[in-house]
Amino acid sequence: MSKIMVGGTEHDAVLTMGTLVRFRDKAGYDFLKEPGRMDAVGLAIMAWAGIATAAKRDGKEFDTSWEELADSMTIPEVNALQQWIERETSTGDSDDTGKKKAKSR
Repeated sequence: MSKIMVGGTEHDAVLTMGTLVRFRDKAGYDFLKEPGRMDAVGLAIMAWAGIATAAKRDGKEFDTSWEELADSMTIPEVNALQQWIERETSTGDSDDTGKKKAKSR
């Protein structure tokens, strides 16, 4: 589980199959099939889905809509969300610059 900042508040968030299903249902496309379609709205929806999934897993109530969540997001928080998604979807075979890591022998 990760922590993401939205509206100056730290939230638990996860990127799981449930998160991706919530995202698809709200965004209207499958992120794994079309990651290039991700935009600012998609980032807000993914943050909402990740927080909602983490809350459900913890047995907590999360009744904020993705639009309400987006209303509280600052631009630096949006940028951090993009980095969160990149970290969570990374295969671990590239470094921080996106270049492929050399394979150790």
